[in-house]
Amino acid sequence: MEIAKNIKKQMGGGRLEVMIGAYNFAAKTDGNFLRFRFRGSRKFNMVTITLNALDTYDIEFQKYSPSKFTVSTVEKFDGAYADMLVSVFEKTTGLYLSI
Repeated sequence: MEIAKNIKKQMGGGRLEVMIGAYNFAAKTDGNFLRFRFRGSRKFNMVTITLNALDTYDIEFQKYSPSKFTVSTVEKFDGAYADMLVSVFEKTTGLYLSI
């Protein structure tokens, strides 16, 4: 859970809920990822951020369809550093995490 907490903090912490309507945060207690859904983008509505073995992050922008119970990866970025998480998210989704 510590990794997921760090990822959320690096993404802006509580601002995620306010700025993009983030909800349904998910992480495994022994895992190395954070997944959450968000509002405001027609192309994506879920993101999974995974810490890989190289100590960088793999980011998957996904479209979740609750009526079909399917998740499809629309875009994927591998090897992002911690200081790149916000800029990759903002550039890809067109949503902003800060004013």
